[in-house]
Amino acid sequence: MIPRAERFRAGQTRRSRGFTLVELIVVITIIGSLMGIIAFAIFQRKKTADIQTAKLACNQYRQSVLTYKQVHTDVDCIQPDQLKTEKEIDSTTSIKDPWGSVFKIVCDGEEIAVISFGPDKKEGTDDDIRVPPLDKGK
Repeated sequence: MIPRAERFRAGQTRRSRGFTLVELIVVITIIGSLMGIIAFAIFQRKKTADIQTAKLACNQYRQSVLTYKQVHTDVDCIQPDQLKTEKEIDSTTSIKDPWGSVFKIVCDGEEIAVISFGPDKKEGTDDDIRVPPLDKGK
């Protein structure tokens, strides 16, 4: 029969065994993989949200310009900073799109378009956001 003191030491040794290096590496790899997948999903959602935010802001600016032109018939076209100065839009409204470029308002007679240059910040590229959109058929 094994004395009680030896049985206690043997049990304590088994219980105090830590993680092996391989187990630790496997757990860290799994956590890293999950973080990568989550980060990718978040960035995709942010990209979509930025595009939607820019479209909504373009619509808001277009409506503000239409309203402004009904009251001020002598003005041809007004830009976002002027709308803010004239208090036609709220002072907390940003005149910049989600990528940091100032919205551009283009007036061609009665047609008013608001443009965001998109993520690449370059005018005339495929990622530009325009309200109303250009007719591709013309």
